[in-house]
Amino acid sequence: DYARAHPLAVRWLDRPFAEFVGQRVRDPAAIAAIGALSGYLTDDASTLTVAQMVPLFGYPMHGGHYPVGGSGALADALVAAIEARGGTVRLKTAVERVIVEGGEARGVVLAGGERIDARAVVVNADFIDAATRLVDPDCWPAPFREALAAVRPACSAFMVHLGVRGGFPGARPLTRVVTPAGGVEVVLPSVADPSAAPDGYATLELIRLVDPRAAAGWFDDERADARAARAGAGHDDPARRASPSYRARKAALGDEMIAIAEAAFPGLSSRIVV
Repeated sequence: DYARAHPLAVRWLDRPFAEFVGQRVRDPAAIAAIGALSGYLTDDASTLTVAQMVPLFGYPMHGGHYPVGGSGALADALVAAIEARGGTVRLKTAVERVIVEGGEARGVVLAGGERIDARAVVVNADFIDAATRLVDPDCWPAPFREALAAVRPACSAFMVHLGVRGGFPGARPLTRVVTPAGGVEVVLPSVADPSAAPDGYATLELIRLVDPRAAAGWFDDERADARAARAGAGHDDPARRASPSYRARKAALGDEMIAIAEAAFPGLSSRIVV
């Protein structure tokens, strides 16, 4: 019934979004604007299908929303709902593995060895890490293991959080800044929600996507990176985030992004307090 009612959608769902747009739009600036939200999915828009990209247009067509008090207010509301129903929220509690018995998830084992039984387990960890480390790979059906072997990490998002003196009259909550030195997305929570900053100050969040291949070189021990990749653990080893090379890369990219944002927000670097 859906196919009969929406033949165009069915014909295009699994085809490249770039091809769909290219058949209808010629102006490069218009094409860039149409694909502006692709960063919510990937750093390489050429890989997206129509089915992957089209749902994002609900944002500009119907509007987005910002929770008063920031995203932390939403987390607090969820915690309150869990606790009101007798649940417990445990922070900074590492999970070692998911218990699988009889083909079903039965709970988790914490890093300290404690076992917590449950009727269901919801995992919101990195997909590759969850499927290869938290769950014993032998628990998965063979076709899933084969598909998992072909999965590669998605892009990373590098963010700089700033508290600055003064405001930015006329600024929008979301701004894309593009210069010859590169681009950066700028979010100003205090424009959408004044409670996000004290009087006389503003908050800015700078965001840039980092290609997986570039992100993989952020640690100073490439051999350890290779071992981790073979083990399915990925590149994000918290223990190595304190290494001098990682800190240097982090500082350099942060400074670069601040300099790019300054093209649209003059005097930004001299007004940073946090």
